[in-house]
Amino acid sequence: MRGEKMMSKTLHEIVGENVKRYRKELGMTQANLSYLMGWNSSAAPISMIERGKRGISLLTVEKLAESLGISAIDLVEDWS
Repeated sequence: MRGEKMMSKTLHEIVGENVKRYRKELGMTQANLSYLMGWNSSAAPISMIERGKRGISLLTVEKLAESLGISAIDLVEDWS
């Protein structure tokens, strides 16, 4: 509708929310996921992704999905 402000989420925010949701379902910490990604065990990169504050490549989306045992489409789907 013209003139209405849409409050849509960015793809980074959608991916971040999904990473957080799937990670928590698995009982995994941010540090655990970071380790599986090969980023040492610092929680900082995962925290930034989950908050939608870090741009990520398609390769990273694929690697996150693999580390979480899901498909990449699960990370880009807006479930809200």
